[in-house]
Amino acid sequence: MKNCLIIASPRSGSTNLMKSISSAYDIPYCFEKIPLKNIYITKLMAYTKSAKFWIEYCNKWDKVILLGRKNNLEAAQSLSVLRNKKVKIVNEKWHFRDFTGDSFDKAYQDIIDSIKILNECSSTLSIPIDWYEDVYLNRTLSDPSIKLDSIFLDSKHKLRQLDSNLKHFI
Repeated sequence: MKNCLIIASPRSGSTNLMKSISSAYDIPYCFEKIPLKNIYITKLMAYTKSAKFWIEYCNKWDKVILLGRKNNLEAAQSLSVLRNKKVKIVNEKWHFRDFTGDSFDKAYQDIIDSIKILNECSSTLSIPIDWYEDVYLNRTLSDPSIKLDSIFLDSKHKLRQLDSNLKHFI
């Protein structure tokens, strides 16, 4: 494989998936920008462009992965926390106590818009959507020909941390 495009909904584990594929193939990755040359493992957020754009853009890539998250509520909470932090570090761990509800509606809408775009791309391109929950549980993608470095899929990389006073409820 020379290159791979990941079109993802926000907070779906796309950064670690990108790093996993990059490591497995020893190919550099490009983080959330459209590269000038297709020599990368690249991940981009679905809601930043139209489904029509993605459908046309996909033909330039050896492999395309559509990545979503089944739990839209948790994804929107995580995106809301990220957007409300003063330092925007996408891989910063956080606790539910960090969630204030600020910008949640916009975050939730961006998640829903992304899933709609992924569904349209999936239907048109006949590419199944890989779901965060399945990828990280099974450590595989729906396209088994894509190799993964499972180190990046380890649960220790999960950003949402359990609050110590809530652990006994889970």
